[in-house]
Amino acid sequence: MMRKWIAILLALTALVAFAACGGTDPDDDAAEAYSFLFDGTEIRPGDKAAPVLEALSAHNPQSSVKASCLSGVTGEDVTYVLPGFRIQTFRLQEGDADEQIRLIIFSDDSVATREGIAIGATAQAVKDVYGAADEETEFRLAYTRGTMRLVFGLRDGSVTNISYETLE
Repeated sequence: MMRKWIAILLALTALVAFAACGGTDPDDDAAEAYSFLFDGTEIRPGDKAAPVLEALSAHNPQSSVKASCLSGVTGEDVTYVLPGFRIQTFRLQEGDADEQIRLIIFSDDSVATREGIAIGATAQAVKDVYGAADEETEFRLAYTRGTMRLVFGLRDGSVTNISYETLE
């Protein structure tokens, strides 16, 4: 009888430990990652580019292509210019279904993060919204979640650029 109770107790302990540690569901990282919302379309580094570009096609994104600078990989870096921001992707070749968003860079204050920060905001406003930065210098505040980083470039205490970057 005592062995049965010990076995049940050990099983419950293992179950609680597993639940506390969580699984390895890839959607967990996606839910935690920062994302940019433009015209109703969620844009996140690491995601496939095709659905995003299709959703934003009415904005006629202009693109430019160059040989990739990713070390050891032959492919193309593509920049798509949209109103207020640019999306940079990597693909092995034109038409690559796995073309991946690597970087989102704001180009002016006509767009803002989901949390309401735009170019021109103060460093203090960024900290008020996002809290203490994971990396902070006089020129930069960087926040990391999962496999991505949200970076605010600073000059004289004001945001001069904003980028969403993949860490993969």
